[in-house]
Amino acid sequence: MSIVSLFRSDLLIKIIKHFSMKTTIFYTLLILIIGSIINKFNPYHNFYLHMCILITILIISLYSVRQLLNFFDDDKIIVEPNTKPVELKIISQKWAYSNLSLVISLIVVAFYFFGIFKLKYIVFNPVGVYALCLGALALFFAIVGYYLFVTFIIFFIRIAHLDVEEIKSYTIFSPSNSEWLIKLAIIKKKFQNIFLFLGFLFSLEYALLVPKGAINYSQIVLQNNQKFLNVESDFWFISTWLIIILGIIIAFPVYVYLLHRSIKKIIGTLKRKTISELEFLINISYENKKMQDVYDYLQMIHAVEKSPDYPISNKLPISSIILSISTIAVQFVKIIPFIAEKINH
Repeated sequence: MSIVSLFRSDLLIKIIKHFSMKTTIFYTLLILIIGSIINKFNPYHNFYLHMCILITILIISLYSVRQLLNFFDDDKIIVEPNTKPVELKIISQKWAYSNLSLVISLIVVAFYFFGIFKLKYIVFNPVGVYALCLGALALFFAIVGYYLFVTFIIFFIRIAHLDVEEIKSYTIFSPSNSEWLIKLAIIKKKFQNIFLFLGFLFSLEYALLVPKGAINYSQIVLQNNQKFLNVESDFWFISTWLIIILGIIIAFPVYVYLLHRSIKKIIGTLKRKTISELEFLINISYENKKMQDVYDYLQMIHAVEKSPDYPISNKLPISSIILSISTIAVQFVKIIPFIAEKINH
């Protein structure tokens, strides 16, 4: 029994399919009402800001999970029956529906909220319980979406490493115009922006939880033996921030690069295949002294070489640049503001 079949379950799809748009709106309003009532009797600083951020994360995460599952279920994305790309998609679909995503999500949620309680960011009272439930739900579905996005990336990378003869369906003289590649590029662009936005929201939310004065920056600068972290647990403070930095700040640019490179590699491979076939025809035509055919094939090769290397505009949208800078800024403003203090002095 493989690892995938060991974790295989339809539990995930049943949970996601239950949340239609109407259901999502209903539960969102219910969460807002319950939160407002609880906060009225147990006020918490910046409660509504925290609640809005977490509800936004939850809604976007549910949408992302549903859309990515729809991608793995869509048999029309790659119309190549009994070919290697379809086989790879079926394997990726099995991983997408694996209970492994649930296990990973539960571990991350347990780790983070245990750390938050150890750091005493949340007090165990009605507001704390509400924040725990909402935050855990938002983080859980965000991690499930993150898992599916990584599965999507792995699927792309595997296609990029296929032998050229295993890819049958594509536009011969302009591979970037192949319908399935255009669809995949559009999906890639959409979800890289979605998860970039989710990363920013998570960084902002966690930064808001960190109390003012959590780091004694003067002690960092002086480098003496006094404690510079004014938190309940140095280990949990560093660990939780380190995961955000590694999982969002560093990982996401890597993911985007891998996706972009994989698409370009697929197109480059297909262009070389077409050119190789045309060169073979040129040799035959030359031997048969059909010079007009040779000229026509050379023109075709030139057209293939000049064809786009990417299916859609690959310019990074300004919104993505702003989100990337903002996410990094959150880390700097909250974690190392002593840099600004040094500049001011």
